Amino acid sequence: ETFVAVFPDYDQNRGIVRNIPITYGGTDAYDPRRVDTGLQIVSVTDENGDPVYWETYVAGPGIYGMYIDDDTFKHGRTTYVIEYTQHDVTRHFADSDVDEFYWDVNGTDWGQPFGSVSATVHLGDGLADALTGDVACYRGELGSNTTCPISVDGDSISLDEQEVGSYQNVTFAIGFEPGTFT
Repeated sequence: ETFVAVFPDYDQNRGIVRNIPITYGGTDAYDPRRVDTGLQIVSVTDENGDPVYWETYVAGPGIYGMYIDDDTFKHGRTTYVIEYTQHDVTRHFADSDVDEFYWDVNGTDWGQPFGSVSATVHLGDGLADALTGDVACYRGELGSNTTCPISVDGDSISLDEQEVGSYQNVTFAIGFEPGTFT
């Protein structure tokens, strides 16, 4: 993930806070059907690849919280690149009888608006053949069903939304044939 923050010229911010889900599935954070996604933070860097300080905190059930950057005030355009891996991020949905990757790109915890939110899912070998053709992009507050454009090009599925408001999110919904993931 790459976040480009534009901090004010006065002393207000010391970095960003990022919350990443560490469980997936079920109906809520306490549902026993939820699985651990095995989140592993690989690195946190700036736009030049230089390491950026970060530490963790308990953000809530099923959520990994990160304070990113040191304790000095930040000003102007500042880039943070968070590289991480996860597994078990798809599930079977009984109502549609498909396996689905349904994922919030930026999440709804941000009090600040986003000038743009863009993301690309790169499918592994053979997964493009398992697509059902049902792909969707949603944007807005938690629970929104407002759609947005999404593009499929071979093994890449992309979205690019502009002017995403405070506490709003952009979501991927990508359908795969049942049994694609076990």
